[in-house]
Amino acid sequence: MSTYSTFLAQHEAQLRGANVPQHLWPSLFQKLCQEIFDAGNYFQLARDQDGDLHAVAIQDLDASNRDAIFLIDHAWTFTNENSNARNTLKNVPSLLPRMENLMQLSGEGDVETRTNAVLQSVWKFANSYRLGHLPAEEAGTIWYIMDEFGSAIEHEDEPNFCMAPFYYVSGQCAFSIMWPIQDIENGDFVSRSYVSATTEDVRIALCAALFYPKGEEYNEQIDEICTRRRLQASNIMDAQYNRDEESVPNTIASKKAIELTLPVKICTDLKYMKEFVDHPNFVFVDNENDANVVWPTRHIKDYVSLHNNPNV
Repeated sequence: MSTYSTFLAQHEAQLRGANVPQHLWPSLFQKLCQEIFDAGNYFQLARDQDGDLHAVAIQDLDASNRDAIFLIDHAWTFTNENSNARNTLKNVPSLLPRMENLMQLSGEGDVETRTNAVLQSVWKFANSYRLGHLPAEEAGTIWYIMDEFGSAIEHEDEPNFCMAPFYYVSGQCAFSIMWPIQDIENGDFVSRSYVSATTEDVRIALCAALFYPKGEEYNEQIDEICTRRRLQASNIMDAQYNRDEESVPNTIASKKAIELTLPVKICTDLKYMKEFVDHPNFVFVDNENDANVVWPTRHIKDYVSLHNNPNV
């Protein structure tokens, strides 16, 4: 039986790195040792009129409660090597239908079709971690899908819970842990931030890309960020333009978002992009004039042509 001192010796760095409040550490230790999954005593899943699942509190919960930390199981763990995700979907009979239900997919078609549908949707639900005790060259990214409860917890810019992956050394397995950062009332929706960012500008930009790819909801903030950054960088940019003899548009107004026809055409000389970008929504072309995305290793100087091309 692991002792609390041993637990701290093995896990304190993780706990501090995830900013888990120290008053919750003893309860987390007990729940891990005894495999106590008691979130069901405080929360339930509720489906809205659109069919989406939400995690909802069924009783009040004080953020200062010393037991207010909860284990969330991982329904599926995989790596991005050697078709690991595809192989596990095909070789574990119960996994494919569970993922279809969790992702609210129809489950129609043969196994290959259903597997492709899950792999297409998996990144909307996937989280990741690395094992910090391994050498950098061995510490590959480990991806995981939380169970039905964890996957139903939605994003909010101002969430009421924190969540972090946690590797339990004694059990040699990973969970997610969650704890409240404000007092919770019966009926509150459980939320967390999907975005970890060092600055507010980065957080807004990531949220816009994740949830509103056309910019809606964050248009005003993105415009303010771009204007502020252009002003801050103007002197450096002017010096760089003069030194490199770059051509820039007469106006620096942002280009309007464009609707691309799939597949998106990419022109690049990056070896790894050509090797690993194999999704059917992307194809590679040799001529930059035919491309929607130009991503070279050389320094770009002719910005006018790129700015004036409505398809780039």
